[in-house]
Amino acid sequence: KKQKKMSKYCKSFEKGLCYSFGLGSSHGVDEQLSFECFSQALSEGYIPAAVFIARLVNHGYGVKKNKREAKRLSELAVSNNIIEIADNGDSMAQVAVGWLYSWGYGLPKNSEKEYEYYLKSAMQNNSIGQNSVGYYHRYGNGPQKSVSEAVKWYELSANQKNSIGQYNLGWIYGHEEECKNESTSLSWYLESASQNDPLAQNNLGLIYEKGLGVEANHETALECYKKAAEKNNPRGQYNLALMYDRGVGLDGERNLTEAIKWYTK
Repeated sequence: KKQKKMSKYCKSFEKGLCYSFGLGSSHGVDEQLSFECFSQALSEGYIPAAVFIARLVNHGYGVKKNKREAKRLSELAVSNNIIEIADNGDSMAQVAVGWLYSWGYGLPKNSEKEYEYYLKSAMQNNSIGQNSVGYYHRYGNGPQKSVSEAVKWYELSANQKNSIGQYNLGWIYGHEEECKNESTSLSWYLESASQNDPLAQNNLGLIYEKGLGVEANHETALECYKKAAEKNNPRGQYNLALMYDRGVGLDGERNLTEAIKWYTK
């Protein structure tokens, strides 16, 4: 079905961005609300919103994972000329087209085109595009794989208060030997978690559980896992279940009812 087209994104899409990526908003990340806002934006005619919804359902962010629905939404965007919208300079459409080339939904997989559209978006100072360029350099093949380039683009994104850019900086400083720095990793995870990003909250739980660069604190780890779990983060749910199962952070008292609850989410 053809959608009514808009040339600029609407307030509901802006709200969806804040609920997906933080962006320094007072309420922080809430992916279920971002789904609602993006759905409203699509109903108002902003075509790239279809791909932002597809991202949520493709990965199960805040909603049930549904790759078939992600593909349908992606094909809807392509049939409604999202490439034309991107080529006319819309930075959100540009990053969305990059995702489509990455997933192979609606468009054939093409890593060169993926990077091209991410870079177009990033060069317009779009923090989502900047994070996507960083991600591409972190996982790219051949000459595109570069930890230093990934850090550069993640920092540009993170400094605009993009919670995923902040999380990715935390991850790369915590894992890549070329730039490993546990205290820097922790500081970026804290920045991201302060915006309620569930990925960062889960990783903070690991840091406090294992004592990675900080003194181990199982009670704090439990709280971090709980925050991630309550935002439907699968790793947070599993790690929280383990804590309840083993009685860790609970003075050794197991809570099998809570463990089963979170294991079965």
